[in-house]
This record gives sequence, structure tokens and C-alpha cells, in this order.
Amino acid sequence: MTGSLVADRRRCLLGESPRWDVATSELVWVDILAGDVLTKSWGGQPPRRVHVGGRVGAVVRRAGRGGYAVAQDRRVLLLDADLRVQDVLVGDVPGSGRGFRINECGVDPGGRLVLGTMTTDRKAQAAALWRWDDSGVLGLLVAGVTLSNGVGWDPTGRFMYYVDSPVGQLLRFDYGPDRATNPTVVADLRDRPGMPDGLTVDADGDVWLAMVNAGQVLRLSPAGMVVEVLDLPASKVTSCALGEIDGCAHLFVTSGAVGRTEDELVSADGEGFTYAVPVDATPAREHQLNA
Repeated sequence: MTGSLVADRRRCLLGESPRWDVATSELVWVDILAGDVLTKSWGGQPPRRVHVGGRVGAVVRRAGRGGYAVAQDRRVLLLDADLRVQDVLVGDVPGSGRGFRINECGVDPGGRLVLGTMTTDRKAQAAALWRWDDSGVLGLLVAGVTLSNGVGWDPTGRFMYYVDSPVGQLLRFDYGPDRATNPTVVADLRDRPGMPDGLTVDADGDVWLAMVNAGQVLRLSPAGMVVEVLDLPASKVTSCALGEIDGCAHLFVTSGAVGRTEDELVSADGEGFTYAVPVDATPAREHQLNA
């Protein structure tokens, strides 16, 4: 697509969970199947790729002291700013099944960790969405999930957006200190190419939603209307985040190369790369974890 840029050519088997730090102009993301955490800086720091091990489902930034929280299989690890493991935040997320693990994380407006699970055989209703608070309590938010994916909040913090990918819909929940309630279908995407995956919400309330296996990111209004379609030179786009490079808003998009043969990767060179696409949008500040 015109205007798309390869931000990073370190190929990921399954790149996911991009996060932008406005203070340092740094992007962090994961390669789930390689068990790696990656960073790319536009502020002068060298790129990093650190092996954590296991299946690294997501990464979020920590508030105050800095560092990160990383979902590794069915637990959550705390990393320092140098990507060294410091502690275990969540030791064992409830659930079972083939390949059961954490697949997505987000931080809510109160600084609490929200994490979603999945099984590799996509067993219906075997997964869930959970929330960890700073008192150490892990509470159930949404039950009966098949494959947890994108989670994010509108600028007011009153609503949570969430994707259970095989359902093919973008859901919105009323969000409060105790629970997520009143699920509403914002957009039914079952007739569109691909399947909804990771998402981010901008400062005006629009939702940017990656459509895996379609090579597209959709921009949806709060009412669920598709107002823009971004085509990427990679089919397996997985998630996105908004940030600014030199004062210009960019959408950072991760992708995966899993399932591609070597010959296919030569002919489809962009699979597994991370992209930065100039967009007309105002990034919202990413919430950071109180841990």
C-alpha cells in the first residue's frame, strides 16, 4: 500500500502485542512462537530481541519503575527495563485444554491487567477473559470464550472493546470497577475477509482492528462503521498500536510468517515483518500496569 513502511525486518513467526511508549519513542512487541520480546527505538536506543522462552502471548508496559509484564504460557512474568525477569505476577491462570495459554493482555484505565486465554484446538467456551488487580486478585470478566484476542478501552474508560476471534464480531462491554457487563455487537465482521485479531483505540474513540489472513487493518467508528481500510504487504497481520514518529501519527502493525514455506517467504517478502503506516489519527496514551 502507498505510504506503508517496514519498521523492522526481523521476521517473526507470530508477531503480536505492539505497544508504543511516548516517553521514549520505543515500540515493544513479541514473537509468540519464538518466545521472544523485541524492541525498536526511534529515540536512539539500539534494537533488542530477548528470548524469554515458552509461548509469549503478550507484553504490556509497567508504570513508575518501568519495565514490562509478559504473558508466558499460563503465567505472567515481570521484567525490568533491560528485559530481565524479576518476578512472577500471576503464577497460573485458570483453565485447561490442548495448548492452553494466555493469548492477549491489556491494561485498563485503572492500571489493572486484563488477560485472555485460548486453546490451540480452539475448543468452544474453553477460554475466558480475566482481570488482575493490584491487591493480587484474579477475577473473571468474560466466560465462555473460544480464542481471546484484541482488548482495549474507549477514551472515557466507560467501555471495553473485545474480540473472541472465531465469533467474528467486535464486542463492546460496559466497564466498571467490579465487572464488564452488557455485551453489545459493535460490528459483525463475518462477511469480511479474514478474522478479527488485535486492536487499538485512538483518542477520538475509533477502533483500529487487524484482520488476520486478510492483510488488512480496519478503522471503525464507535458506531461500528468501517471508515477506512489499510492494506498491508503481509497477509497474517495480527495487531496494531498508534504512536508518533517525528510528530506524525503512525499505526504500527505486527504480522506473522508461521505456516509459510521458504519459497513462499521469498515471493511474499513482507510476512512476519513489523510495519509503520502514516495515518490521520490522534494516538491515545497507552495505559500502564500498576505492578
